[in-house]
Amino acid sequence: MADPLRFTVEVTPQAAQQIGDQAGPILRAMAAGVVGEMKRLMSLPKSGRAYRRGRRAIHVASAPGEAPAIDTGNLAGSINFGMQSPTMAEVTVNAEYAAYLEFGTIRMAARPYVEPALEKVRDQFRGILGQARINRPI
Repeated sequence: MADPLRFTVEVTPQAAQQIGDQAGPILRAMAAGVVGEMKRLMSLPKSGRAYRRGRRAIHVASAPGEAPAIDTGNLAGSINFGMQSPTMAEVTVNAEYAAYLEFGTIRMAARPYVEPALEKVRDQFRGILGQARINRPI
C-alpha cells in the first residue's frame, strides 16, 4: 500500500509579520485553491482511450501528460487540506495510487495534476503573497 501524497503550503515568518492577521485566511484560500484546481483539471475533457463501462457508459481515459480522468471519483474525493498552523497548510491526496498518477511508473507515463495546480495557484497569489512557499509533493 502506498503512502498518501502530501505537501505543505507555508507563509514565511517575514511574510506573516508583514501581512499580520491576514496570513491565515490567505493561506487557507491558497490551499483551497490548490485542491479546487486539482479537481478542476481532472474534470476537463480527456483525449485518451475510450472504452465501455457497463452496458451504456463510455469512459474516456486521460492521455499521457493530461490530468487523470475521473472514473469512480475516488482520487478526486480523497483530496483534502488542513491548517497545521496559521502559517502552514497541508494538502493530502489519500488515494493509494495518487503518486503513481502524478509521477508515472515504469509502465505508465505521468498524469500530472498536482504540479499544474500548484503553478496556477502560485501565479494567482504571487502578487498578494510573494513570499509563500510550496513544498514539493512527497
